[in-house]
Amino acid sequence: MHYALAEKDSNKGTITGQVINNILIAEYTFYSEGMKSVRQVAFQIVSDKLVEGYGEMTEDGTHFKNASQLSFDSKMPLDKVACMQ
Repeated sequence: MHYALAEKDSNKGTITGQVINNILIAEYTFYSEGMKSVRQVAFQIVSDKLVEGYGEMTEDGTHFKNASQLSFDSKMPLDKVACMQ
C-alpha cells in the first residue's frame, strides 16, 4: 500500500490482515522518512474500492481501541490497482 497525501510525508509498505463482513482489519508495516513503523488500519470494501476506517487509537497510536466502533469516510476511497514489485 502506498499513501501519498498532499502536504504529508509519503509512506509505503505492506498490509496483512483478514476480511470479516466486508471489513478488512490489518497491520500496516511501512517506511516513512527511512523509519519502519507498524499500525493497525481498517477498510470497508465497497464494490471495487476500499473506504478507510477511523476510530480512537491506543495512546501509542498503533492500534484501534475498539475496532467495532469505527467510522468509514468515503471522501478518499482507495482504488484497486495492479500490484507493483
